[in-house]
Amino acid sequence: MSDLPLDPQARYLPLPVVQRWLSVCRRTLYRMLKRGEITGIYVGRARRIDRASLEAFIARGGSRRAS
Repeated sequence: MSDLPLDPQARYLPLPVVQRWLSVCRRTLYRMLKRGEITGIYVGRARRIDRASLEAFIARGGSRRAS
């Protein structure tokens, strides 16, 4: 998979970008959403992750690697 561009102005990020950033699989990312560790929205049928919630997760000490 090629590197996905990351728009610095984007408020919501596609799942593949967040997966690569956190080094987690899709299933783990969905678990994080379900537990409320990060928040997201649907754009049509596509899920997007809120950049602010992702940055807050990392600031709280959220791991960039799967445990």
